[in-house]
Amino acid sequence: AALILLEGVTPEAAAAALFGEQKLSEARLDALDRLGNGNGRYDLGDLLSWIERCRQGATSRGAVSVGLVAGAVAFLPAGGPVGRSGGTSRRSRGSGGSAARRRTRVRRIRRRPGRSWYGLALMLVASLTWACADDVVQPSVAEPDPGFLTVQLTAPPSARDLGALLVVEGPGIESVRSPGFELFQSETISPRQIVVAGALSTGPIVQFQVPDRGLHRLYRVRLLQVTGEDHSLRDLSAYRAEILR
Repeated sequence: AALILLEGVTPEAAAAALFGEQKLSEARLDALDRLGNGNGRYDLGDLLSWIERCRQGATSRGAVSVGLVAGAVAFLPAGGPVGRSGGTSRRSRGSGGSAARRRTRVRRIRRRPGRSWYGLALMLVASLTWACADDVVQPSVAEPDPGFLTVQLTAPPSARDLGALLVVEGPGIESVRSPGFELFQSETISPRQIVVAGALSTGPIVQFQVPDRGLHRLYRVRLLQVTGEDHSLRDLSAYRAEILR
């Protein structure tokens, strides 16, 4: 009865339901759980169990097709304050008479003693600064290093697992690959949910492309579920996932 109820549900649709990007009826989710680990909720173990059934009964399977959007961030230099220069001139008019008889009042400025050497020193420092401007070493800007970052899994030596569900997040994540494993991934760019199906052990399980590997500290990975051969969920305290450059 469960198999009849799930007729037409592809592994891709089941994965999208696990990611929360496609809705399946409660009856179908319950059927997936009954054919999986039967723990009362739909999880990674049920998805992997359904994938195995589809592989055994289907003649062909298509890979998950996801549209990838490369995020790009343009860093624009902040503009500094624009200086303003200007002055005001003040005229004084005489009382009556033509323009030729007008006189301009000139205010006499008394120079304070000791100011001349100070101005001369400022001019000398400015000239030296201009002369040495070409010799100033400008700070170098590191060139971007585009490429792949690797998700490394650390598992117990005796563990025999069939798959993992994890989340990778960070700026500008592009193509994702998982050599040697079957890969399902969400359509959401970041955070991106990924299912890796296959015989897991300690080692690299996922690689994802980024605009600059030098910014690897901006990326995070979280391990959500790991499934054993019986499709039950493992205790995650014995596992660890980290991003390597």
